[in-house]
Amino acid sequence: MMALRAATSFVTRRLRPASRCTPSTPPRRHASSLPPGCSYQADFLTVDEQDALVEAIKARLKGTGYERDHWDAVIDRYREREMLSVDDDLAEAAVEKVRAFLRSEQGVTSFLPPHCIDLAADGGVIRPHIDSIKFSGRVVAGVSLVSAATMVLAEADPATGEPRPGASESELRLAPGSLYVLADESRYDYAHAIAPEGRRLSLILRDAPADFEQRSL
Repeated sequence: MMALRAATSFVTRRLRPASRCTPSTPPRRHASSLPPGCSYQADFLTVDEQDALVEAIKARLKGTGYERDHWDAVIDRYREREMLSVDDDLAEAAVEKVRAFLRSEQGVTSFLPPHCIDLAADGGVIRPHIDSIKFSGRVVAGVSLVSAATMVLAEADPATGEPRPGASESELRLAPGSLYVLADESRYDYAHAIAPEGRRLSLILRDAPADFEQRSL
């Protein structure tokens, strides 16, 4: 349970779904491109790497049930754990492949422990949110596994952390084996939500802030 709390503490606040139209909320508009700092790598992992990582995640989540009513209302019908170690060599190589990419492309030098998320086929969802900045740095990256999903990003109001009225939305389809990266502006200033097309496993990696140890005290 402690690992679950540690992992879920990265999500701080739920944002209003940008798709809900009320008299005070303009209809949503779609952007023609991704927000600054958002990137996508299709087929980042091979099929064998995906299979190995899926089995490692299933082993880590063994014995846990899907949870509802998360304390911040962001995520529903989910299982989540930190992955402090990976026993399978190919699965560990897949995790290291992501780290190497983030070192090269984003200049990341220190990582938090990765954590895995399992969204149930029936009702699993991650609602619009911005990840907490208390313990997490400027980069959030995710590997999608098992089934595809759609990520929706919308610019947030800095005063409220909620989707800015009238802001356009960007949609990104996350295919199995792909890698998305939210860095800098897209990580701090845009809410993101994920709607899976079936049961979805994912592995999330974040960089550690320079003063992470001091913040943890």
